[in-house]
Amino acid sequence: MKSYQRVIVTALVTVIVVLAVEFCIALAVMWWGVVYVGADRPHPQPVRWYLNSVMEYSVKRHAQGLQAPPQAQVSLPEGASHYSHMCVFCHGAPAVERSPTGQGLSPHPPLLVRTANDWTVEQVYWIAAHGVGDTGMPAFGATHEEQELWAIAYFVKQLPQLTPEEYRRLGAEGTPQGRQP
Repeated sequence: MKSYQRVIVTALVTVIVVLAVEFCIALAVMWWGVVYVGADRPHPQPVRWYLNSVMEYSVKRHAQGLQAPPQAQVSLPEGASHYSHMCVFCHGAPAVERSPTGQGLSPHPPLLVRTANDWTVEQVYWIAAHGVGDTGMPAFGATHEEQELWAIAYFVKQLPQLTPEEYRRLGAEGTPQGRQP
């Protein structure tokens, strides 16, 4: 065998052995329960950064082809109603804290009054429709009509600008069957 062939074979064998060792270590960590999975303690900062980055890039990629309907065709009171019944518990609202359930989730759901401007309306729609795995964010696309999801997305984009009074007014006027949020 020629020397360059020996180098290639040695490199391939080395890569295979390293991957096999890494796989065995990963299995051992899993079987021994080394990684703490409780929701009462946040992940270490590098893990949080990685998971958050994966989520952000994935949402941006998958929402690229979406085209939001014109805002004039979407009912903000309908979005407020759905938000007050499905989202406020975890994400809060102007002058409304997260519920104890929302406070107990890990990772903590973002306070959308602060973070809604970080996303486009298409990205908010995508998140509402498809959810975010292993975060507690459900996929509402299977249970809600597209128009309802767009209403929620447009409403979420308005949250940072709403006063508590405007939020209550929109939520009360748009609540199904006249129920108060």
